Amino acid sequence: TQLKSLELQIPLSEEAVTALAAGISGATFLSKLSLRGCSMSAESLRIIGNALAGNSTLMSLDLSHQSHEVAHPLCGSHWRSRLSTGRTSSIGLLSRRPLLPVFEALHRNRTLQELIVLGIDIFNSDVEELCACVERSGNHVICHVRHTGLNSEPLAIKLESLLSQNRSKCRGDLFARTAVVKHSDPIQLPPSGKDKDARPKPQAQMENKIKECTEPMSNCQTPATPAVLGKVKTPGKGKNNEKNDGEQDGCVFARVVTTAVSVSSDSIDASPTLATPPPIFYSPCESCPLQCVASL
Repeated sequence: TQLKSLELQIPLSEEAVTALAAGISGATFLSKLSLRGCSMSAESLRIIGNALAGNSTLMSLDLSHQSHEVAHPLCGSHWRSRLSTGRTSSIGLLSRRPLLPVFEALHRNRTLQELIVLGIDIFNSDVEELCACVERSGNHVICHVRHTGLNSEPLAIKLESLLSQNRSKCRGDLFARTAVVKHSDPIQLPPSGKDKDARPKPQAQMENKIKECTEPMSNCQTPATPAVLGKVKTPGKGKNNEKNDGEQDGCVFARVVTTAVSVSSDSIDASPTLATPPPIFYSPCESCPLQCVASL
């Protein structure tokens, strides 16, 4: 399923916990699980620990305040009720170590960041196992462990020091990933959509000018000469022509432009090719020695 968060607060039998553990070990989206106050026994916590070892998505797990069997001695109501009924002794409680399977699972689990086990009996050997997960197994993901009481203050300080190092490392990794995204050069990112062919107009014009200046001149033997204004005699029409033109003596000013002709050295017989000239107007004279195309 695509369930990302699950919170239960009902009594769970060992059969129900077994079914739940199967879902935890095979979960693909579940990142937060709260089983606070579900009255689970030590065996149920062992089943949860085995499932946690094979989980790869869970980031937060709350197992606080379970059955009286696994409750911490500092919980006064539990301690008084257990001793008054005579069902167990302090030696019996010491032999259970209900949190040990959960801590042992952290040798393999590399996603759980927060573990909450308030109100559950915890021993110094359990904390030593948790420290070994960080020191020997290299678990640098677990950052927060909330528990109730420890008999050894130096051991509690050691655990907090290791967890603090993990928190610093996690913050450093997060800052590094954020910095890479923040300071990345957007020009280097691949264009997409409409921006793929889009370029600033000044830049495109500059590139075109550079390209024109760097093109080889081998295709044109004679560069095009500038256009000049000259006199071109038009066909005469006798007296009417002299009458109409007056002092212009039958001549009109036309823009005469010579065009560069390139001849391939590979084939002399091949027809000459005209270099691309700028748009111009040619002389209307049909007998132009340059054989230009007449166009008005």
